[in-house]
Amino acid sequence: MLRKNVVVCLVLVILSVPPDLRALEPVAQLLPDDWDQGGGVWFGRSIAMDGDVVVVGSHQDNWPDPPGNTMGAGAVYVFRRTGGTWKQEAKLYVDPPTEGEHFGYTVAVKGEVLLASTYYTEGEVPAPGKVYVFRRVAGVWTQEGALSPSISLDDDRFGLR
Repeated sequence: MLRKNVVVCLVLVILSVPPDLRALEPVAQLLPDDWDQGGGVWFGRSIAMDGDVVVVGSHQDNWPDPPGNTMGAGAVYVFRRTGGTWKQEAKLYVDPPTEGEHFGYTVAVKGEVLLASTYYTEGEVPAPGKVYVFRRVAGVWTQEGALSPSISLDDDRFGLR
């Protein structure tokens, strides 16, 4: 079933880059676990990988799960490869999720630390956006804090590449 106004991006993981780039073949297809329930809106807008972890932004995702009233709050999906199989490990939201913040617009991951940005900060003037920090401890991803500019102009979109 095709959903109106939804961009579908399949995340294809490539394990190595051979000398002849035309020989690249996907080894896995990653989709969010809640895909059939309407999750993963703009899934794949941003992607980061570190070893056996792939982080995928879905900046138009709605909160709560299943999709509800907080339109465009955004989400970040974390996938982990174990024994050659990729599985979704977590779906992360900003605490508290806010309509229109677009969490997951950009993502980065290194080891057990994940960064994900919003490009708008609802209710703040100016509304520059933030970068949220998550850490994985004992298998659980937890929001540790948020970074924001000390000086900003409205619509700075702090945290975008």
